[in-house]
Amino acid sequence: MFDSYHNSVFSHPLFRSLKLREKEGLKEFYIIQEYLKGERILFEGDILESLYLVLEGSVSHLNEKNGSHSYFTGDFWGMEAILHPCQENGSYRAREDTIILRLRSEGFRRFLKQFPQSRYGLKPRIDKEGHLLSGFPESLWKDLGKNKSELVYRGRTSKKSFSLFLLLPLSFCVTGLLLAQISPWMILISLAGLILAGCELFLRSMILYSVSEKTAVRRFFNWRNFRLDQEEVPLDQVKSVHINVKGVVRQILNMGDLSIQTAGKGLLFKNIDDPKGLQKKLMELKSRRDFEQQGEQREEFRKLVRQNLMENVAEHYAGSQSRRKGEPLPQRRVFRKSPAILIFQLFIPFSLLTLSFFPSLLLSEGPGRGLSLFFWIIRGALLLRALWISLDWWNDIYKIELPFIWDIERKPFGSEEVRTQTDLAGVLNVRVSQKGLIRLILNYGDVIIETPGNSGTLEFYSVWNPMMVQSEIFQYRSQILLNKEKNQQVQSMKQFGEFAQILKQVQGHPSSVMHG
Repeated sequence: MFDSYHNSVFSHPLFRSLKLREKEGLKEFYIIQEYLKGERILFEGDILESLYLVLEGSVSHLNEKNGSHSYFTGDFWGMEAILHPCQENGSYRAREDTIILRLRSEGFRRFLKQFPQSRYGLKPRIDKEGHLLSGFPESLWKDLGKNKSELVYRGRTSKKSFSLFLLLPLSFCVTGLLLAQISPWMILISLAGLILAGCELFLRSMILYSVSEKTAVRRFFNWRNFRLDQEEVPLDQVKSVHINVKGVVRQILNMGDLSIQTAGKGLLFKNIDDPKGLQKKLMELKSRRDFEQQGEQREEFRKLVRQNLMENVAEHYAGSQSRRKGEPLPQRRVFRKSPAILIFQLFIPFSLLTLSFFPSLLLSEGPGRGLSLFFWIIRGALLLRALWISLDWWNDIYKIELPFIWDIERKPFGSEEVRTQTDLAGVLNVRVSQKGLIRLILNYGDVIIETPGNSGTLEFYSVWNPMMVQSEIFQYRSQILLNKEKNQQVQSMKQFGEFAQILKQVQGHPSSVMHG
């Protein structure tokens, strides 16, 4: 039944420029639903986060403010909702038996990540009058799919304040060049200005603020002790967002500080442009997950109602990846300290072991021969020490085993074992710290996990590629939250299904109880 509708989808101007392989892949990401005459497609208060395309029939949109509007075969709505979900303030109803395609925002993003070359087929073609001939508006797909999650904001310190600060080294350079006509030594003033500008440019490049659909990140470089830190906070843990704009100059230039408050430490974005705009985006993203979850629950309830209480149930097609789901992750992930730590710790024992052979060669003859036993004892002790260090490094592990995160310290030969665990869903903040040039070059550092209550912090010491560890922790956390949401939905659907069955039985068998 749906083969002809698939062909209608791929011949539509939105998708007809895609390659055959991309079109076949797109099938797995959308839903085709049949709606009977008079049936509502979207209700007032529903979350609009998908693209809807009329494949057959017609739809009427009722809105108190804008009145009534009709959509016919080939028309679509919700294109902006792919990037910015919103709450619907009207309702959509099928004017006749109608076939609708629905492409979710998350499904569209996963499609772009799985088929990156599809961007060429999605590029918009516009006629002289500005009408869209084919493809999607570039703003809707250009940034989607490039990252693990949608990147909403990415910036450093204010460009305006940076430009104003550069006036100081620029004045040094100009002054030094002018005074160099009097004395050649004055060129040192220009050199000082160049060094000052270079230091400011370096420090600004090491500061990065970003906000995605799930987390907020702050990266900064502490030049006093040569340490690179990166802090990441989940948006669902954000309690409030504060803005601090001090001074008339900042008010005029529209820049200030933005503080993200959580139950833990929180984050501070210092001296950024348009902090009020970012505050608005943060609060919208915070409520977006609730909107999507609420909309999904409404759909499941309606589906159960149609199945249990309606005589005529409309048919539908759903691609295997059309529903909201997390990234496929293994149930268990183990991290260890960087191999560089093991090499540094083994350096002294093996150096002493090597040096112990030189006295043995010198004393191999004569009265010193009796000391050889002593040196063999020293070598044995050094080998035991190296074995202890190796086993201690191997047994000190950091583990993610859903739904918990573990810090396990086992001393060699079973002498001691300490286990610390915390719930992954309760993580408030994850901070990465790489102190020193050696750690930056060899790419290892500490990962500090902040948890609520008296749990304190969980610390992963000297792990390799700490930025990757930080990213994986949040990927697993997102998977845990999604699993919890789905389990809650399953329980709610089960209870409602039982209620619907009872209601159907009561409607089919009128009560024979006599009322006196």
